[in-house]
Amino acid sequence: MTGVGLVVMATGRYQRFLPELVDTARRHVVGLERVFVLSERRPSLDSGDLPVVWLPWGHAPWPLPTLMRYSALTA
Repeated sequence: MTGVGLVVMATGRYQRFLPELVDTARRHVVGLERVFVLSERRPSLDSGDLPVVWLPWGHAPWPLPTLMRYSALTA
């Protein structure tokens, strides 16, 4: 059996969307086992029994976040 993991890059002002995103994913994504958050700050989330894994990743000006996202996922 294979589970589902959600990878979220939330740096800078986008961190404010994390609580609602994780809550929505927990309620609607079937098989979701954990959430990986790439961000410069450790998120403070009430995710219930869903593990949230913080992966340190710094903010960069546009378009670097888009250009470097695959490097972040393979690091």
